[in-house]
Amino acid sequence: MKYKFLDDILLIVRKGGAIILVLSERQRKILEILLNEKLITSKALSNKINYSSKTVRKDIKEINEWLENSYSAKIKMKSGVGVFIEISKNEEKLLIDEIEFENNNIIPSTKKERVKYIIKKLLQVKNKLTTKSLAKELYVSKTTINNDLQEAEEWFKQHNISIEKKPNWGIKLNGKEKDLRYALSHILSKSKSFILDENGSERLYIDNLDQIREIIDEFDLKIIEDIIRKKQEKYKFKFTDEAYSALVIHIAIALKRVKTGRGIKKLELDIDDLKTKKEFKISKEIIKEIGKKINFDIPDAEIYYVSLHILGAKVINDLGNNIFSSKKLDENNLEKKWLKLSRRMIIKAENFLNINLKNDEELLKSLSIHLRSATNRLKHNMNLFNPILKEIKKEYSITYESAEIASLILENEFNIETSKDEIGFIAMHFQAAIERKKVRNNPTALLVCSTGKGSSKLLSIKLKNKFKNLNVLDNSSIYDLKRKIELFNPDLIITTISIDIETNIPIIQVNPILLSNQENKIKNELDLINNNELNDINFSCLLENLHDDLIFINYEFDTRDKLLGFISDKMKDMDYVGDNFYKSLTEREELASTYIDDGISIPHGIVEGLDETIISFCKLKEPIIWEKNKVDLILLFAINISDQENINKIFEEVYSLINDKKKINRLKKAKTKKEITSIISKEKGE
Repeated sequence: MKYKFLDDILLIVRKGGAIILVLSERQRKILEILLNEKLITSKALSNKINYSSKTVRKDIKEINEWLENSYSAKIKMKSGVGVFIEISKNEEKLLIDEIEFENNNIIPSTKKERVKYIIKKLLQVKNKLTTKSLAKELYVSKTTINNDLQEAEEWFKQHNISIEKKPNWGIKLNGKEKDLRYALSHILSKSKSFILDENGSERLYIDNLDQIREIIDEFDLKIIEDIIRKKQEKYKFKFTDEAYSALVIHIAIALKRVKTGRGIKKLELDIDDLKTKKEFKISKEIIKEIGKKINFDIPDAEIYYVSLHILGAKVINDLGNNIFSSKKLDENNLEKKWLKLSRRMIIKAENFLNINLKNDEELLKSLSIHLRSATNRLKHNMNLFNPILKEIKKEYSITYESAEIASLILENEFNIETSKDEIGFIAMHFQAAIERKKVRNNPTALLVCSTGKGSSKLLSIKLKNKFKNLNVLDNSSIYDLKRKIELFNPDLIITTISIDIETNIPIIQVNPILLSNQENKIKNELDLINNNELNDINFSCLLENLHDDLIFINYEFDTRDKLLGFISDKMKDMDYVGDNFYKSLTEREELASTYIDDGISIPHGIVEGLDETIISFCKLKEPIIWEKNKVDLILLFAINISDQENINKIFEEVYSLINDKKKINRLKKAKTKKEITSIISKEKGE
């Protein structure tokens, strides 16, 4: 049997002359899932480990080879049944113990695991390391370590930390203590979850705790959690899960650093301003009580930095006031500047999205609460990791763009730079409002029932239970029907009596107890209404604005900027854009990459005085690197910002096109301009 040193297979190491087969971290995870869940579909298993079914099948084959050495167990995959492990009770216990031991004594087997190991190691050590010692620890060559260090350097740059390297000397980190702590916090934020303790109270749990005891102390962790929970009870507020875990981890890291002589030496903040805030009082109580519990004198400097964390934390209720407990927003209770700022940002977003959001009081409340903590985080460079940023940018890319634009108000107001993570959180608030609006925009029905209030109420309840996406507006008498139709303009009229009225609205007559054949009629009508709405997207705006002279097929470029420059020049030659258009495109890319997914990017710039939005289509012969992603399909827009309604329609069609994988695959194989326009214009599934 031959093995190679690849990222996704069993690793062979030589130790004391013996060959040892070692499961990768991913393969151990697969075993843990199967031991816990007993039976799982291959698709669900793929989703849990976030790898393809092909990779899972390959891993299972190699895990079975590993099991052959010591166990009579075997993983089986049966079509129509799922994936499961055949193992005796005795061997199951032994295998669980071995996996737990391996989890706590990991030899990184992939490049990704090694880079993470090196990052953690550099953050832990007080003095320098050597590439030789790392190579020895990880059973790889010094060349491999040097390559891994290049990736580690890129990660540290994002945290304002550099790696200092000198020949025959070693490697160490250069950075402010505050930034080093945030880097540690970022690492831990990806390996946490919540469990209930023996008293039923929620507490933080960190996966593979044995691996990171050098970073935080488990004993300290429990003390910190207990004190923070008591402060929440005392001051009648509650942190969100993310804020709670971030605060616990920050304090645990701070204690570890202080104990090893790496406390905060210089305070780069306004102490006098902090002392006036109630968060300082809470922070002081937390630090002093922790100090007493562990019998250790914690410097006052740490109190100020914990204050910043509490100021920047998200809370379910504002500290001590419960100001958002009522349904009606009370502007007197919330600092008006956050409300005003939220309104300005909402207006900016709704202008971009062409959706009315200003009347959504829940959005105004939630965004105002968020901005108060977000601004404190951004002012003091406190990074709050957004675990679903990638998904937000992919699934709700237009909403993310609206949040980027709205965030400029925040940046100008406070002279701060908004991080991508924070923009993602703001986008989530906007998307939640859009989803609420969708619910309100469900198909609507007007109910006509003359058999009495009880019967109409019963029918209304049955309709709501049977058809979750149907909004039953009101009950009308036959005499009031015309007025109610004008008032509500429903999609459907459901009646228990015969109606003779001129209207284009579908009418379905039902029995007050709603028979099954009548349910089917309503279902068919609702399907028709929903399909009509979906079929509105026919790519007409996209095609009208896509210029034949700006379709480029099988072109080759070395870089993204060369491509942008080429299309900019073509548009300029055709008098669509001026000299500043290329700058507008590159500035937009600096704000955030316009890469979407599946090798597709949608760069765009704004042009003053443009009669219409101009679209260029480019299919590359070979992919180019676009913000670390490979791109071979580009839709580039010169936007007429004043034509807001048309812009939104175009983007709606663009994202519908991008989500149609069949069309995208055909576009990537197209060879002529006529083929491109023909593929776009055809109906879905043709």
